[in-house]
Amino acid sequence: MLGEKFATRLNSFASKPEIFWKNGISTLTPEKLIERAGTVNGLTNLDLNYPDHSENNLSEILKIMNVNGLAINGFAMRYYTNPAFKLGAFTNPDKKIRQEAIDLTKKGIDIARQSNSNLMTLWLGQDGFDYGFQADYKKLWHDEIDGIREVALHDKECQISIEYKPNEPRAYSLLSNLFSTLLAIKEGITTADTSRTKVWKGSFDLGLFVSHHSSAFLNQGIWVAPIASKIKSPTP
Repeated sequence: MLGEKFATRLNSFASKPEIFWKNGISTLTPEKLIERAGTVNGLTNLDLNYPDHSENNLSEILKIMNVNGLAINGFAMRYYTNPAFKLGAFTNPDKKIRQEAIDLTKKGIDIARQSNSNLMTLWLGQDGFDYGFQADYKKLWHDEIDGIREVALHDKECQISIEYKPNEPRAYSLLSNLFSTLLAIKEGITTADTSRTKVWKGSFDLGLFVSHHSSAFLNQGIWVAPIASKIKSPTP
């Protein structure tokens, strides 16, 4: 019923560890989570966080996934390596920190491609603000678009999926819902260099996350049809 491919986040298997490891477990390593994932009937693929799950031991991770009958679906960026990212990744007020986040994302894309995956999900939860008049909203928006565009053009064979969310860790996320995310994609397409517009358009996907839709007070089903007509390949 679910088709030949069914994927989930590796992080999901960190929930309620006592159910699986009844005698307790001291450390939940990616390797242990993969072993737990391998016991799920019908599960074929996993999404790994970058750099959390794969920065130093990717070859070992891939080996354990193979042993457990699993393959990589894609990677998802996390921006926790530098405490300065708390004030923004692609929208950080410091240009050097913005570039660090962009370069980290490019490295993540390279890792994904080395793993025979062509999907990178961007969850830009650090990009936003926490109270009124904290930031120059126009600058935030342009910095976000510029950052997304730069990583999208890094590897035209890798799809970039944008995961929107109303908040967390910022009180107000810049890409907080379906509408702001679609607008960001549209603006990126129309403002990209003519010679590169095809690359930008062909590289994008939109992640439809049920829990994020609910927290944004959006009905999931009603948006699937119009999104499917605009976006190349919606990701459930």
